[in-house]
Formats: sequence, structure tokens, C-alpha cells
Amino acid sequence: MLRSLHVKNFAIIDDMTVNFMTGLNIITGETGAGKSILVSALTSLLGARFSRDNIRTGAGSTVVEGEFTNGDKIDIIRRIYYSNGKSRSFLNDIPISVEKLRQKTEFLVDVHGQHDHQRLLNAENHLEYLDAFGNYQRELEILANLYSGIVNLKQEIDLQTRQLEKLAEQKELYEFQLAELTEIPLTNDLDLKLSEEYKILANAEELRRGLTNLINLLDESPGSLKEVVAQSIREISGLPETDKQIRTIAERLDSLQLETDDIVADLIQIRQGIVADDARLDQLSDQLQHVEKLKRKYGGSLEEAIAYREEIETQLSRSDSGASQLKALQNDLNRAREKYFKLAEKISRMRKKNASRLEQKILSVLDRMDMPDTQLKILLGQLEAGSMLPTGLDTCEFYISANVGEKIRPLTRIASGGEISRFMLAIKMVLHDRDSVDTLIFDEIDSGISGRTALKIGEILEELGGCKQVLCITHLPQIASRGRTHFKIFKEQKNNRTVSKFQKLKRDERIKEIASLLSGEVVTTSGLEQATRLLEGKILIDG
Repeated sequence: MLRSLHVKNFAIIDDMTVNFMTGLNIITGETGAGKSILVSALTSLLGARFSRDNIRTGAGSTVVEGEFTNGDKIDIIRRIYYSNGKSRSFLNDIPISVEKLRQKTEFLVDVHGQHDHQRLLNAENHLEYLDAFGNYQRELEILANLYSGIVNLKQEIDLQTRQLEKLAEQKELYEFQLAELTEIPLTNDLDLKLSEEYKILANAEELRRGLTNLINLLDESPGSLKEVVAQSIREISGLPETDKQIRTIAERLDSLQLETDDIVADLIQIRQGIVADDARLDQLSDQLQHVEKLKRKYGGSLEEAIAYREEIETQLSRSDSGASQLKALQNDLNRAREKYFKLAEKISRMRKKNASRLEQKILSVLDRMDMPDTQLKILLGQLEAGSMLPTGLDTCEFYISANVGEKIRPLTRIASGGEISRFMLAIKMVLHDRDSVDTLIFDEIDSGISGRTALKIGEILEELGGCKQVLCITHLPQIASRGRTHFKIFKEQKNNRTVSKFQKLKRDERIKEIASLLSGEVVTTSGLEQATRLLEGKILIDG
């Protein structure tokens, strides 16, 4: 329940704190005293959009704070609005987003005002009222999930279809590009390897001549290194072996002869591997040109060209597998639609039974509010074939006849504000038996009602206050007298400024306030007597 509300710098409210009680809390006051402003402050606290025009003139910010209790649990919500358009929200002194705040407060307070009449006069909302009375909420949740899944599947099918159509248009181009990109096996360093091989083949004859000359110098020509070393070995071996250093040099000459033989053998092997191959040279030239073309066309490097090749390979693969994937999605959609329609038809049957029960419940409450001759019919229809909504296949509209002899017709065509108010309250009375929200706020929902009807509505609100906390803004003495607690909101002048004040009334003050509701500004003795009897429940007043 709403335990207290603190409002600062909100329109004509300077600084106000109200401590509400359990049961039926009545709020009265003259027009313009601030009753609607108080409701606006409360709805702002609950997450409604705030207008900077509501910041009190001269103030830099507005503060609205509420304390809510649920058993032993206490939640304190505070919202601060600044003149620069910014705002901050807190739950138990911890910052909270407006969206999360709305989710939280949805289960704390239910506000009903004149806007609810507009909702009732829109037939699109009637199904919502019917379902709120039903015992098939789980089925509705499953149906909504099925609908969401169907929407997602349709979107995926549309996306896949467009992609396949696009692929079909580009397939010929992709295949041509892939042929280009796979003409030779591409690697990141292919251009370097081809260039190296090309240089070798392009200089093959020159390399062979050079290697031959080198082999001759080392081995085959007169006076070659090999011949000189052999002669040197013969000369040193003929010297007397009396000097250790000479023996060492002899050993080094032997090693030089072996190394020279190895070098010559390696050079011969290299020369044998160099083959002048004009055909291969032409092939390498073509491949190098092809690689350079691919680099220019597909990103500037072999890495980019390879990445693009892999991409179009994926696209072509997707094109091949897309048809089967699309068929699988269509099968999933067909199964989901079958489940949806089966459950929707079940809910339609449940709604028909529920409609009859809701009709009787509403008529019972209307009978208590002096509308005993009311006829009510909740008519269910069907959407066009093939259409579907998250709520199912049904349309719903309330039809009513408020007076004997009148033809039953859509509720949306009823002109009487009093009848609409009573019908709205009857629906709220019936539905709140199933509502987990503890605090209900009625903002002049009694417009167009007076006399004995008002007294009966007061009794109904008092009854509702037995199981809920009810805050009711009213101008009717018959309703005001039924409250467990009575508050008056009024204006006064303070420092040349108009401010709105909130006062909890004692019994004598209540009598005077109810008397003023009965007789106007001039409170008469008769009015005071009638107010007293109203509070004691000893009189019925026709107005």
C-alpha cells in the first residue's frame, strides 16, 4: 500500500507530505485546489512522462517521493526533475531506469480516472477486460509466445528468400570470380615464390656459364685450384719432417683439398639443377600477371583476394544449401501455425464461457448501482480468415441497454457520462477481485452520478476498501461519507504565492466538509445535520 507521499515544488504544491491509511481514503476539495495535481505527481512517481511546466515557478527542481509497504517490506521511490529537462529516479536510494521503475510500480498502484472512460469507449480494449476476468492467463502467455515465434519465423523466411534471390542474381558473377580466384592455388606468399622462380629461370644460361667457369677455376682448367693444392701437397710432403709447424700446414693442405672437392661437387649439382625451360618461364610470366590482376581486382593484396574467394565460396555454398534451409523454416512455421490455431480455438471456447460469467458479474454490480434493468451482452467475433494476433483470433465488444425498451447497442455509443462511470466502476469492481495490486486510485470516476446511486457507489467503494487500499477523489458527499479516512486539499496565499495544502480531517471537520459538498460555500445547519447522518449511515439522500 501507499504509506506516504512527499511532493515538493510541483505546480502549486510547495512542500507537502501526506500519510495515507488502509481502507477507503477520501480526497475532496474545490476545483483548482490541487486534487488533479496530486494525482499527476503520483503518476509521475510511478514512471509517467513529466512536463517541465509542472516545476513550480522559480524552483530549480521538483521532487516526488513515495513510501510503499508490502507486509514487512518497505520500498521508497524518489524521482527528481530538473528545470534543464533532466531527471533521476531512485528505488531505495539506488538509481533505477524509468523503464524498470514502470515495471516495478505496475504492481504497486492502479490509477483509474477519466482516461479509463476513453479506454472503455474503445472497443479494441474490451477483449483485455474479458481476458483479465478469465482463468486462462497461462494459455494466453503461450499463445503470445507462439505468435512471436511465428513473426520471427516469417521474418527469417523473408530474409532467407531475399538472400537466395540476391544470390541467384549474383551466382553467375560469383562463379566467374571464383574461377578466376581458383585458376591457380593462392597462398599469401605465392607472388614472392613465383618471382623467385622466375628470376632463376630468366637467368639460367648466365648462371650455368658462371658456374662452369667457377668449376673450371677450381678443378678442370690447367692451373686450377685443385691442381695447385695437389702440387703443394706433393712439395710439402718431400720436406724433411723436422718442423712441427710444417706438419700442421701439410694437414691443412689435405683439408683444403677435401673442401675443394666438396665445393666442386656442390657446384656441379647446382649446375645440373638449372635447366633452361622456356615453357615454364612463359607459364611463370602468365601466373605472375594473373596474380597481379587478382590483387588489383580483389582488394590490393593476396590476403584480400583469398578472403574474398572464401566469402564467395561461402555464398555459393549457402545458395546450394539455402533451399533446404528455407524448406526447414517453412516446416517450422507450419508447425507453429498449427499449434497457434489449435490453442487459439481453445481460448475462443474458454472466452465464450468466460463472457457469460463476466456478464452476470457486471450486471450484479450494476444492479447495486441503480441500473437493475441493464442488459449486457459480450459479443465475440472472429478475425478475417488467415489473420492472427498475439491475443488470438477473437474480436470482442460490449453491447448494452441501460433502460427498459431500449435496443441493445454497442457500449461505445452510450452518451450518458453517468452510465459510463457506473459501468467502468462495475468492471473495476469485478476485475479487482483478481488483481494483485494493493492500492487503487479513483480520480473523479463518479462524474455524472448523484443521489441514491452515489450512496450505493460509496458503499461499493467502502466494500472495496475492505480488501484494498483505495484513494478516491470525489465531489459527492454520499461517497465522501463512506471513507475510513478523509483528506481535504485546499489553496491558500503564502508570501504572495498560491500554495496547495493537504489536511487530514477530524470528525467535526469532516462533517463541515461534507456539509459544504451538500449545500455549497454557505454551510447551513440543515447541511451539517445531513452530513452527520451521512457519516452515521442513517440517511439516504436523493440529489
